[in-house]
Amino acid sequence: MKSLRLKLSLYSLLLLTGWAYLLTINSCQINNGEITSKITEVEIKQFQNAWSQSIIGIGGAFNNDRDYKDLAKRHVQNFYGFDDGEVLVKPAFAKSKKFRTTSEGIISYLVGGNDNFPEDQGFALRVWKDIRWENAGIINGDGDVALAMGNYYLTDSLGEEQEFEFTIGFKKNKAKELKIVAHKAAQSD
Repeated sequence: MKSLRLKLSLYSLLLLTGWAYLLTINSCQINNGEITSKITEVEIKQFQNAWSQSIIGIGGAFNNDRDYKDLAKRHVQNFYGFDDGEVLVKPAFAKSKKFRTTSEGIISYLVGGNDNFPEDQGFALRVWKDIRWENAGIINGDGDVALAMGNYYLTDSLGEEQEFEFTIGFKKNKAKELKIVAHKAAQSD
């Protein structure tokens, strides 16, 4: 009887070790010879929430005569991957300069007032009260990039909601921080 209990205990330990190994393998990847963790759906959802709060904060600072331009700069530094390479952005309302590949272009879209982007009116200055995300799907396969697509809904100070479609590419930078490397938004019909 003791021998059977010992065998069952060893078998249980072997199963737990196997499961732990599989979970580790499924949540990690090898990138340039280095083991790194995959980007998870939870990380993306937390990132989206933080991005939203930052956009709302920029509008709040503008509305309260605080330094909203500095907040916009920090927003781009915190959420977009310019430190590690190229970033591609297609803002929803950009028409004449449709694509933004510099932090200057994204900051202009957020707060306006840049002669290089005269059409920008300040997307973040519309004083959004709420931003909620509905991901149609998140792909976080074997590579070091994850993609999310869906809709986000922005509610303005009057309680009116606008729907935008999005596709966002995420990548972890050298400091293992999640950053946007591609972001396309369009106002829904």
